[in-house]
Amino acid sequence: MLGPYDSKPSSGRIILMGYRKRLMFYPPGGKNFVAVQDVARCAVSALTKGVPGTAYVIGGENMSYKDFFRLMSDRTDNKCLMFKIPECMLKAIGRLGSLIENKFNIPNEFNAANMEMLCIGNYYGSDRAAKELGFSCRPVSEAVDEAIGWFRKEKIIK
Repeated sequence: MLGPYDSKPSSGRIILMGYRKRLMFYPPGGKNFVAVQDVARCAVSALTKGVPGTAYVIGGENMSYKDFFRLMSDRTDNKCLMFKIPECMLKAIGRLGSLIENKFNIPNEFNAANMEMLCIGNYYGSDRAAKELGFSCRPVSEAVDEAIGWFRKEKIIK
C-alpha cells in the first residue's frame, strides 16, 4: 500500500529506496501496488456490503520492480540507470543473512525468505472485491505522487 501518512515509513520504504537515485539495482520479481486510500475505502465498504466470513483481496496494479522503479524515475523527472540483480546473487545473500540470524541471533532483512520474495512475482487480483464490494483502484502513479508529496511535506525527503 502506498500513499500519504506513512510515518514509519513502512510500505513507503520502497519509494524512499528509489527516490532520485541515479543508479538503481532492482530484483527480478514484482509485487502488487495499491493506493492506501483505495484499500481503506474498500475496507469500509466490506463492513456494509461484505459477506461475513468471506476473504477479499484488495490489490491494485501488478508491476515488476523494474517497472515500479522506472515509474518512480519518471514521476520525479530523474534519469536513472537501472540494473537487474541476478536471482542467484539475491538467494546467496539470503542464505548468508539467514546464517547470521540463526548462528549469531542477529535479525536482519537480508534473510533467505525475504530474498526469495524479491525473486518472485507477488501478483494478485481483486475480482471478488470489485464484484461484491464495488472496489476500484486508481493508478499506482497517483499513489506514488501522493506519497512523495507527503514525504516532502514532512521533510522525510527533499
